[in-house]
Amino acid sequence: MDDVTSGKTPWYGYAMQRDTGKFGWTLLQTETFRDCIETLAEKAQRGALHPLVASISPYGCAFHGNNYWQVWLYNGMWGETDFRCIARDTTSDSAKEKRKYGPVLKSSQLRGENWYCL
Repeated sequence: MDDVTSGKTPWYGYAMQRDTGKFGWTLLQTETFRDCIETLAEKAQRGALHPLVASISPYGCAFHGNNYWQVWLYNGMWGETDFRCIARDTTSDSAKEKRKYGPVLKSSQLRGENWYCL
């Protein structure tokens, strides 16, 4: 999957947070959607997700990359109901790390310190 627009692990896991009941990012990053969702399911069953994340569904995976339309399409196919928008990361290293664009989870705001929804 490593190309000009996406890195080696463009799929990021997310799940419901125990303390807030809102979606939050896990520490999981994988090469493919299938690897991401299967790993999340396995970890959720074992109760091995991040301590702040619930060990039951809902959970999912989100694609990050440097091509807005690719990010929009992939996330629309696999999780659009959990996302609020596609955001642009304004940090200086986001393009180099091939994560300039990515989805914002529904439980988040529309603008952050180093990103904004498009």
